[in-house]
Amino acid sequence: MKKLSYIFSVWVMLLGVLFNTSTHAQYIKLDNGFTVSSFNNNDDLPFLEDRVVNYSFLIGIDYMEKNWFYLSSQVGYMRLSGEETNPLLQGEFSNFTENKNFIHFNTTFRGYIRSSGFKIIAGLGPYINVLADSDDFDSSLYEGYDYQDIHTGAISEFGLTHDLDKLRFGLIGRYILGLSSTASNEFISLYTDAFSLMVTVGYDIF
Repeated sequence: MKKLSYIFSVWVMLLGVLFNTSTHAQYIKLDNGFTVSSFNNNDDLPFLEDRVVNYSFLIGIDYMEKNWFYLSSQVGYMRLSGEETNPLLQGEFSNFTENKNFIHFNTTFRGYIRSSGFKIIAGLGPYINVLADSDDFDSSLYEGYDYQDIHTGAISEFGLTHDLDKLRFGLIGRYILGLSSTASNEFISLYTDAFSLMVTVGYDIF
């Protein structure tokens, strides 16, 4: 909790500085949608590599908007999962899913072009995931593996938004690439990669 509180405090402080220096529209927003995730490793071993669909939500702000770009920062809930099917095993071990909940922080730089009243956006930036569960794996098959308290990565995104009076509506797709390990044991590090598709609704507070 101390790590989570520290990261959240830094994130809020940075947002406050940027928020106060911005001169254009600023949208408080809520994103809702689904995330499709799985695990992978550098040794290409078949561990939890089947994708699982989970619900995710984020709250955030679009700010520092200029003629062709703006910044977007968010915090929210994200569940990452992987599924494994092993025909050589029986019972609960023949098919099982590993799930963990995270508090997700991100900031992306979004460039955009206008077309027929819409903004076509493309974004890139870093993220931090903070573990919100136990660091143990659910399945005894993975005894000895532990989740990292914090892992980091990069987000690329593409989407479409439309501003109507003080409201902003949109659909945002993201590829979420883990750059540090999500979990590991003495020999193997596991990473997560995910795709998400979310509906975003924002309100211009200025």
